[in-house]
Amino acid sequence: MEPNAGLQSRKSRLYGVLGGAVIFTIIAASWVGNLLYYQAHLLDEPVFLEHYYEASFHPEETLELYYITHKSDDRRLISIQPILIREEEGRASSLDGEITSWRVVHSAPYGSYGPYQVHKVSVQKPYDWTQEDDADGETGTVRGEVEESDTGEVGKTEAAETAEAKTNENEGDGAAYHFREMKAWFQDGTSYLVSVGDIQLLPWNLKNSIELPWSGISSMGSSTGEFSSTVRVNSDLEMTEIELALADRIGDAVDYQLNSRDFRFSLEHGIEYEDSQEESWMPPHVLKEGDHFTVEYTFRFPDGDVRQSHVYYSELRMKLEGLNEDGAAYSWFERMHHSPWLNKANVRQVVKNQREEE
Repeated sequence: MEPNAGLQSRKSRLYGVLGGAVIFTIIAASWVGNLLYYQAHLLDEPVFLEHYYEASFHPEETLELYYITHKSDDRRLISIQPILIREEEGRASSLDGEITSWRVVHSAPYGSYGPYQVHKVSVQKPYDWTQEDDADGETGTVRGEVEESDTGEVGKTEAAETAEAKTNENEGDGAAYHFREMKAWFQDGTSYLVSVGDIQLLPWNLKNSIELPWSGISSMGSSTGEFSSTVRVNSDLEMTEIELALADRIGDAVDYQLNSRDFRFSLEHGIEYEDSQEESWMPPHVLKEGDHFTVEYTFRFPDGDVRQSHVYYSELRMKLEGLNEDGAAYSWFERMHHSPWLNKANVRQVVKNQREEE
């Protein structure tokens, strides 16, 4: 064998050993880097998004909550206990004493963002009461809270009468539930005191729900934050006022308008708008029987705005006066909902903010 051939063979073996060492070093460095990245993003406890609610909720309606875990964390929220805020008049809500826990009735992944998983849950509030209309249009008894006497007469139980009295007392005045913190329980037995923003669940005005002098025609929404609701007026009215709940938080990011436009409605084709010009207006404005109007609103948060990662339930609150002989006054709201717009950057920011507060 020639000397040059042996030298070339030894060089090849050396290069092979060095190449293997380099590859091993790269793999090891990558593994160590992934491990350090994994360890750096572990969460001691789930992190809840900021929720800002100031809206009326039906007694049977569930409450949406969102929280963040590390992808490796299999803990799941099963119940909460709100820490109620005492109002100025000295009561926390329409309920007295200790509030019971609220059960999670549905849970689903909302999205994955880097090392984190966001969860969306629906929480069932304590069952309060609802009224129903009976045949002659009068307000009926409290659903699920009736009892039959020895004579066969059906009436309200003591608990139902107490619930109705408290709801009448609070009707349109103050929050039924108001909290900024809550105790969160998970399926592994762990529990944490967590901040959730500022949640006010207002009393549901059942009387107005039953007696409003208009009827719904359509309601539409989109994933881009655009929503509309159209109603038909059943008697002459004047809309005198409109206001936005949570205006101090979202007033600069919500566009809303009221407009009228002629249309035809059929079961086959739904709503078909006429060629007439759409008329936009704001209160005060007179609406005649047979007219319709549409409430439209859009959430427009600038890119990078921290509020994109928040959850909002707000209301457009309208006051109307009947123009018939009785001149009855009405209040109505169009509920506004913003689900969080999330990405890797703002989810990481939510986690970072939580860690800085600890």
